[in-house]
Amino acid sequence: MHELTSSITKAKDSAPGPDHIHYQMLKHLPGTALYTLLAIFNHLWFTGWFPPSWREAIVIPIPKQNKDHANPSNYHLSDSFSQIQGVPQGSILSVTLFAVKINSISNCLKPDTEGTLFVDDFSISYRSKHMLTIERHLQQCLCRLEQWADQNGFTFSSSKTVCMHFCQLRSLHPDPTLTLFKRNIPVVKTFKF
Repeated sequence: MHELTSSITKAKDSAPGPDHIHYQMLKHLPGTALYTLLAIFNHLWFTGWFPPSWREAIVIPIPKQNKDHANPSNYHLSDSFSQIQGVPQGSILSVTLFAVKINSISNCLKPDTEGTLFVDDFSISYRSKHMLTIERHLQQCLCRLEQWADQNGFTFSSSKTVCMHFCQLRSLHPDPTLTLFKRNIPVVKTFKF
């Protein structure tokens, strides 16, 4: 209930969607109605079913400058598409659902593996004196990440997936060899995270 009331309180007034429900209406709901709304949201979370109306959007046409507004070809049109899963990008629920869904990525890590998640950037690190131990440990984690991505509908960017090797040893030794979805992960000297 705390999350629901906090979200409603922080919501800024905007145009209502196809349901014609304004945020001001939600902000003034009595307690019993809030519990009913929370029960509806929880049911949707647990079943994974979203009402078809949540997949609809109101489109306001913006005419090209200095063109006849009565001529339909003088407006910017996008291709129509079917929203099979999730919610449209920019939807009020998009950020919340993404945050809830991606948080489970940390379950792929063993207790001795460090992980950092910032929005959709995720890093893992492991420390050992032996490169084979590092490789084995990180590769097992990468395999769990592959399974997690398949189960949760996420993909990893191959151009942004890199490995950095930090070491205090002065003697020559190999960099780790790691793969993600059967692609070698390149070892780089620098990377902006």
